[in-house]
Amino acid sequence: MLRGTTPERRTWVKELKEAQKEGRFREAIGELVEIEPGPAGLRVHLRNHDGSDAGWIDAAGIVCGTGFVKSHLAIPLLRRLIQMYSIPVTREHIRLKTNCGVPPLDRPDSRLCLNGLLANTVVPNGDTIAGTKYVARRFVGDVVRAERLRQRSLVGRFAMQIGLARKTIHTIRHVHRSRQLA
Repeated sequence: MLRGTTPERRTWVKELKEAQKEGRFREAIGELVEIEPGPAGLRVHLRNHDGSDAGWIDAAGIVCGTGFVKSHLAIPLLRRLIQMYSIPVTREHIRLKTNCGVPPLDRPDSRLCLNGLLANTVVPNGDTIAGTKYVARRFVGDVVRAERLRQRSLVGRFAMQIGLARKTIHTIRHVHRSRQLA
């Protein structure tokens, strides 16, 4: 990184401003329809998410492409759900509720939500472990409310943990030893 007002920094800033005026270094998000060799390296034909044509772009330098198909319509199960239940879609993504629920299938008495990469429209980090845990905990809370389950008392939770530990120890004691082959 260039800091201060060195001649190198002034030249770099001047070149950056000129490039931005010429339209270089612009961000474009969409689907590549066609790729061919071009004067700057690659020439790509881009279609925006809304279906409009972004035209041909000369790409040089660093080009980032994830390779992930993030469209909910690309997954056969979701595509059938969207068609059968008239689920609202925006830019090829299901318009999820704030709790990641799928309308109209997500109701107070019946839960259906999306998790992971499919929930990125509501939880930006939904495809990470932390995001998945966040959505899963919200889902469990909604299920508890839908099923009208009562929360165990502190003594009841402790007794359940002790019972699970006792069963685990009992099961482990009855596992037969086997010779390690590798």
